[in-house]
Amino acid sequence: MLSSLYALLVAALICLIACALGLLGLDFFSSLHVSFLEKAAFSFAVGCGALAYGVLLLGLVGELNLWALLTWLLLACLVARRSIPRVFQTLVKLPSAFLAMWRDLGGPERVFLAAATALLGATTMQALTPPWDYDGLMYHLQGPRLFLEASRVLSLPDVWGANGPSSLEMLFALAMKLGTDRAPKVLHLAFGVCLFAITFALGRRLLPRRGEWLACAVLLGVPILPVWSSLAYSDLAWAAFESLAMLAVVAWIQEGDRRWLVLGGVCMGLALGSKYLALGGLGVVGFYVLWRDRKRGLMRALTDGGIFGLVAVAVGSPWYLKNWALTGNPVFPVYFGGADWTSARLAALMTYLRSFGTGNSLLDYVLLPLNLYAQHARFATFKGTIEIPGLLFPFALASPLLRSRKRLYPVWVMVLLRFAAWAVGSQQTRFLLPIFPALSVLAAAGLLGLAHMLRDPRARRVLLEGLAGGVVAATLVYAGTYWEEVQPGGVVIGVETPDAFLSRMVADYSALHFVMAHLPGNDRVLMMWDGEGYYCDSRCLPDAEQSRWTLTVGVSPTISTVTESLREAGVTHLLFSVTDAGFILQHDPTGSHRRALEFFLGVYRSQCTRPVFEGQGVVLYELTCG
Repeated sequence: MLSSLYALLVAALICLIACALGLLGLDFFSSLHVSFLEKAAFSFAVGCGALAYGVLLLGLVGELNLWALLTWLLLACLVARRSIPRVFQTLVKLPSAFLAMWRDLGGPERVFLAAATALLGATTMQALTPPWDYDGLMYHLQGPRLFLEASRVLSLPDVWGANGPSSLEMLFALAMKLGTDRAPKVLHLAFGVCLFAITFALGRRLLPRRGEWLACAVLLGVPILPVWSSLAYSDLAWAAFESLAMLAVVAWIQEGDRRWLVLGGVCMGLALGSKYLALGGLGVVGFYVLWRDRKRGLMRALTDGGIFGLVAVAVGSPWYLKNWALTGNPVFPVYFGGADWTSARLAALMTYLRSFGTGNSLLDYVLLPLNLYAQHARFATFKGTIEIPGLLFPFALASPLLRSRKRLYPVWVMVLLRFAAWAVGSQQTRFLLPIFPALSVLAAAGLLGLAHMLRDPRARRVLLEGLAGGVVAATLVYAGTYWEEVQPGGVVIGVETPDAFLSRMVADYSALHFVMAHLPGNDRVLMMWDGEGYYCDSRCLPDAEQSRWTLTVGVSPTISTVTESLREAGVTHLLFSVTDAGFILQHDPTGSHRRALEFFLGVYRSQCTRPVFEGQGVVLYELTCG
């Protein structure tokens, strides 16, 4: 229980300092027409970015240690000392403001708010469990752990995901150095809350009165969103940054003040500092700014586009310059490879990333919106059964029926272009997160447009409240199912030990525990198609790109050549997971992984290994050949 409370305390401290820093920066834009939620969302996001870049600077100069990080926190508090009381004053006023808002709300909005609050409480409990999600254990937490061990941000060729822009992971590192690896999950959840604030703010700018509530209900109807929010991911931070950039462009269109472009550029730069995928967002939103100004003259278009683009590039560039300096590839390791990345290794990674979806023919692209629902498991990485876009998103097609539809045109253009940019990359559903708030607003507009066509008030209520309530109820049901699966309560309040929790939630945890307890320090365990290295030390060689065994086996394997390659790499044991092998076979268009698996199961396992540990679906083998 103390671990859970401490995680909440650390996450709250980081969020408080971030909001204060963000408020200080937002004073430059004080004369803009910014609503309370817009100010809160921009302040939180920009402040988190500022804190993260301070940690990045310490990492680049090799001072990623406790005293340096505490000094940075103290310095941030001193810089934002005038803003911290404002944050506390806002927090003190929140209960009375909430009650005033509650009295002003109608029945449907109250029901939605109650459901959202209950879901937030359950999701917070999920976030307070010890880290167990795959990507978190593979690189979102593993990268910061290795950075902290080295006291610097460095190139990690064998943990490919940790080499990309990692602004949120810098806050993870800060929390981990303060003694908690649960706080990173709470920080990610905070960005999930921010995403709803952005949706509400965008809806208030573009929809009729009360439409913003409907837009938030549409977003809450994404069944897997609470699950994503509770994990040690960075996707919701990236999505929030990109969505804020889009919100700033919408405000610029409405008000004509170029400072919105500056603010939007800052947020897009922070998105660039969170994921390589934000490069697509920069291209889309930057292009729209240029296109919007096309009738105002070339110089006006270049000036506005330059303001947005140059600010974004300046803010996001440190991550790409870091990679360029360390590896020679600004987007290491994708596309161009780099240190320790052979052409075969790079090809295996790119093949995996492009294996999601239903194909790349013209017909596949035409049917893509339909297949995202009909064949959603083909686009999923985590919970394939519920990894579905918003169930009401298709109603966005009816948004032209809304009387105030002209306000929606800029959002439509940016959403369609962003979807196209996603379609030509890795077609994973969660990579669509940056357009979820905008799609929620467009879907709400479509529902309102359809409701306007109905003369019977009861029919309108059935359409709006029935559909919105139905998808929110579906998310609540999924959340209940997820709660039953994870059962977080015991470990959060201390009834269940972290070891017991992790043993049932992380497939290879018991095997890694055996490795740490029984194998000598110079042994090396190749984790076959398994990248979850967070709970092991240097004795484990996690396979973050899920192809190391396949590349070791090659095209024409023999026992002697494979054994020689393993011995040269210092490998003494093989860890085989049925779950990880099964997953990679779903993303194996060339059949290379299947051939490597058949060689292991049919030839190598019986002749060159002996089992030394067996868990549920996991076996640790000792090499006996060579």
